[in-house]
Amino acid sequence: MGNRSYLYLGKGGPNLFEANNSLPFFWISLLDKSILDNHKPAWEKYDQLEATENETAIDELLGNIPSPLDFAICRAAFDRNTARTTMFLEKHFPHLLPLYNDFVHYVASKFQEGDHVILSALEIAGFHASSVAFLQTLYAETGAIAHDTPTAVHYLFDDDLIASGIGFSSSDDFAGNSPAYREALKARNVVAAPAKGKQATPQKRSAFVTAFILILCPVFTYIVYRGYSKEGVSVTVVMLGLCNIGFYWLGISQLMAVIKGYKGGRR
Repeated sequence: MGNRSYLYLGKGGPNLFEANNSLPFFWISLLDKSILDNHKPAWEKYDQLEATENETAIDELLGNIPSPLDFAICRAAFDRNTARTTMFLEKHFPHLLPLYNDFVHYVASKFQEGDHVILSALEIAGFHASSVAFLQTLYAETGAIAHDTPTAVHYLFDDDLIASGIGFSSSDDFAGNSPAYREALKARNVVAAPAKGKQATPQKRSAFVTAFILILCPVFTYIVYRGYSKEGVSVTVVMLGLCNIGFYWLGISQLMAVIKGYKGGRR
């Protein structure tokens, strides 16, 4: 599954975007020094609890949703920081503006009165020497935007704008309305918002093959039985029996693979 990060709305609201083993730059652009300062004491406390392996206290700290370690971005901060980042990208990374603009407009459309957008990145902190060290990278990244220093940006890279830029949308609606997002997905060989019911999925095709094999198994068993009844133990009967065992083994293996595939698809 990897280490996940999430961008979601309000207190336990729906996920807007998510990422695996990365923290997208567009999300970080919603933060600023004051937001990081507000959450710094909680991150320092978490670091201390981790060092002492105080699991009970850690559970208490993380018991609420959002937790004190989740960065809360109000509408005013969202507008201010996205405007600043838009100018930064326009100057240094203009090719990213269509994707960033779609991201900003989509998130802005989800705000309700008094809402916050929540950035949850605790699992990503696990890639760093400490949680506080991770927090320092966020100070550096937001500082690169604030001080107009593109060479100091480390979270953004063009090779994968999904992992490093925007993350995966949790809604097909966004993919359907953002050509820039679909292009970013294609660049990493992921198909966005496939049409439902148009073609069989790999799991369905495997299920058909498995069903065919399992239907053949009793047919071969009957043939072996008939051969044994007429000829007794012969080379032909033995060969057919071995083939029958092989079909059973293949059918059961395929069945287990299909079951695993369906379980994985529902996660």
